[in-house]
Amino acid sequence: MTGIVPVTGVYHMGVVVKDYRKSIENFSRLFGIDKWEIRELDNSCFLPGSQTINGKPAQVHFMSVLGLHPKGLSVELCEPMAGDGSLYASFLEEKGEGIHHFFPTIVSNDEFETMRAELEKQGIPICQSAGISEDISYYYIETTRQLGVPMEIIALRNSNPKPGVDANVVTYGPEVTASSKFPIDKLYHYSVVTDGDADVMKANYENLFGIKDWYDYENKPGISIKDTHYYGKPIENTFRTWSGRKGPVGVEIVQPLTGTSIFQDMLNERGAGVHHIMSTFTNDSAFNGALEWAAANGMPVAQDGTTPDGSAYVCFVDARECLPGIFLEVICQKDGLPNPTGPIGDILIGEGT
Repeated sequence: MTGIVPVTGVYHMGVVVKDYRKSIENFSRLFGIDKWEIRELDNSCFLPGSQTINGKPAQVHFMSVLGLHPKGLSVELCEPMAGDGSLYASFLEEKGEGIHHFFPTIVSNDEFETMRAELEKQGIPICQSAGISEDISYYYIETTRQLGVPMEIIALRNSNPKPGVDANVVTYGPEVTASSKFPIDKLYHYSVVTDGDADVMKANYENLFGIKDWYDYENKPGISIKDTHYYGKPIENTFRTWSGRKGPVGVEIVQPLTGTSIFQDMLNERGAGVHHIMSTFTNDSAFNGALEWAAANGMPVAQDGTTPDGSAYVCFVDARECLPGIFLEVICQKDGLPNPTGPIGDILIGEGT
C-alpha cells in the first residue's frame, strides 16, 4: 500500500538539546559518527520571507548540528539560541530535551505540492518551513497527534540543487568512534508512547506511510516475559506494543496498561511522544560486558526481562545522561540461534515492505 507521504529513506532523527557541545562527542562515541556539520541559523540563512511557524512569518535562531551515520542513525542536534521562535524552543520549554522529529522523505517540489494538498484535506498542517536555497525547501508536517511525532520533508526543485549555508566541520577519530563497548547496529525502529487509541494511530500510519502489517505483542509477566526489573528492582507491569515497517522506517507504538514502567513514567512526566529507539540486535558473545560498560558511563538498565524460554533478553538502557532524552532498546539472543523469521524478522528486525 502507498501512503500519502512516500518513505524514501531514514535521513536523520532530530534531537532538541540545551547545549550541543555536551552531547556531540557522546553521540560520536556510541553511534560511531565521525563527522559533524555545524551551522548557526537565523532568518538571514534562508530565502527572504520564507521562514514560517504554523503558517505565519517567524524569527528563528538555532544551531543545526548534523552527524551522518550509514545505517539510519544520523542525528541532527537542534539547539535553540537567544530570540529563537522555532518549534525547537517551544519543545524544549514544554517537554525538555529529546527526540523532536524524524526525516523520512525527500521528494520533488511538484510531488510535495500534491502531497501538501492531500494533507490539507485531512487537516494536517505544515508547522515549520523555510527555503534553504532556491532549489531546496524544508517542511515539518504536524503529525504529532496522528503519528506521535512531527515529520520532516525536503522538497527539491531540481536534481542538482544548490546547497544552503556552509558548515563548520568537526571530526572525531577512532579513539572516540571506536571506543564504545556497547554495540550499536542501526535504527531498527523508533518507539512512540501513546495515551490514546493505538488502533487509531495504526490507521494513521497506514494512511500516511502505507504501513499495513503489524506485529502485536503484550508484555505479561510469567506468560510472555519473565525476570522483569525496573532499575534493578523486580517489577511486574503490563503493556502492549504494535510494530510496523515501511522499507527502512520502523515504528513501534507502546501503550502502558498496568504497573510501574518507563513508558508510564514518560506519560506522567512529559506526555505522549517518542520514547526510545531500538538500536541493537545482538547475541550473548557480542554483548558480553556491554551493560557493565554502559552503567559505568552513566547509562543504567532502566527496564528488562527475558523471554519465557530464555532464548532472548530484552532491555531498555537509560542513556539520557549521555544522549539527551533518549532510551536505547536492545534485543540479545542466545549464541547460535538463527535470526528471527516471520513477523519478527520482517517487521521488527528486517526491511519489511
